[in-house]
Amino acid sequence: MKAGASDYLMKGNLARLAPTIEREMREAANRRARQQAEKQVRLQATALQAAANAIIITDNQGTISWVNPAFTSLTGYTREEVLGQSTRILKSGQHDAAFYRTLWETILSGRVWHGEIINQRKDGSLYFEEQTITPVLNETGEIINFIAIKQDVTEHKRADAELRRSEAQYRRLIDTTFEGVWIFDAELRTTYVNQRLAEMLGVKAEEMTGRSALDFVAEDSRANVQQRLQRRTQGVKEQYDVHLRRNDGSDLWAIVCATPILNEHGAFTGSLSMLTDITARKRVEEERARLNLQLESERQRMDNIVANVPGVVWEAWGEPDAATQRIDFVSDYVEQMLGYSVEEWLETPNFWLTIVHPDDREQAGRRTAEDFARGQSSGPLEFRWVAKDGRVVWVEANYVVVKDDNGQSIGLRGITTDISEQKEAKEALRQSEGRYRLLFERNPQPMWVFDLETLSFLEINDLTLRSRRMN
Repeated sequence: MKAGASDYLMKGNLARLAPTIEREMREAANRRARQQAEKQVRLQATALQAAANAIIITDNQGTISWVNPAFTSLTGYTREEVLGQSTRILKSGQHDAAFYRTLWETILSGRVWHGEIINQRKDGSLYFEEQTITPVLNETGEIINFIAIKQDVTEHKRADAELRRSEAQYRRLIDTTFEGVWIFDAELRTTYVNQRLAEMLGVKAEEMTGRSALDFVAEDSRANVQQRLQRRTQGVKEQYDVHLRRNDGSDLWAIVCATPILNEHGAFTGSLSMLTDITARKRVEEERARLNLQLESERQRMDNIVANVPGVVWEAWGEPDAATQRIDFVSDYVEQMLGYSVEEWLETPNFWLTIVHPDDREQAGRRTAEDFARGQSSGPLEFRWVAKDGRVVWVEANYVVVKDDNGQSIGLRGITTDISEQKEAKEALRQSEGRYRLLFERNPQPMWVFDLETLSFLEINDLTLRSRRMN
């Protein structure tokens, strides 16, 4: 045919012309068919590459031979990392052997498998996918490949789980609620109450139908309820406390969670309220308020007493003579007595011991520590404090050991008074007695002291004794 049709004519080969032309036409048709097929394959390959769903092709043993970009995005594996690998690389361990056995039995029988499966990404995270596996057969009907199309349904599964959880929670709430349910229309007429609300108000549920909601509101709550109902007409839902009256006239306090009911045009048609009985809590709160007032009154009384005590009232927690001991309370008198502010006492650990006279510090710390360890005070403790202006102040501390419920010592509580005047008076008396003793003993005249009743000598000086010896 290279010489052309005219050459054949010229050479007299007309008999061979028709078959040659037919063969050439057939080959040209085959070339066009191959080109069309190749074009179709390229188109299909492009479509597979661009598909949003992950696609994977394996041989009949599950060895991966091709994946699309969506697969790498879904699993985190690159194409190079999975080619030649078994699909077991994606196994999560969340399914038992029976699950995979059923899957393989299905596709090896030539049937399509479709279902949900939990697989594992390269980073170890799990994801849900909806997967369809289709067997590919050759001309003889043998399975040569599997094509799996995977759709990530993780978020969908999470949303479904959350929806089921919410539905179950709502169902439990309705089935087990102890709250009263009250529905009334725009004119405040009752249209529905549940049995719990009827019990709370002490009436039969059917007797409340048609009655105004305000019929059960205590006088001190009416204005508040009317104001809140007006807010409901504006589409506002809210929670508040309300004071109601039971059918027998007794008080009922409740927490109201109110939601407006609107029609399809957005107009207010009523309100749905959930009421929780808090009467017992209110009584406790009222009793607590009463006790707090009483406690505050008692505290003020004690403050007045403490303020007028001529001494330092104090309370300390922790072991004495330890860096961790802290003063929890000290009366204002301490500033008058020593010049240190209350804040200095409260902010500095073990402050009381830091201002003890150096000559008394060891003895004071040891004595209080021993009493703390024993759990009982051994009596008044005298020592000297050094005031802020440098004065030395003699004090006497009387205290008790504070214990916890288990009998363990946890602190000290007491009062420390200024005994400087007593100490000075005692010292003056001692000095006076000393002077008298010196005068008595060294008097140049005989001196003696005797009992007026018995006339017995109680004391005589040396001169008297010498005179008696001489006589």
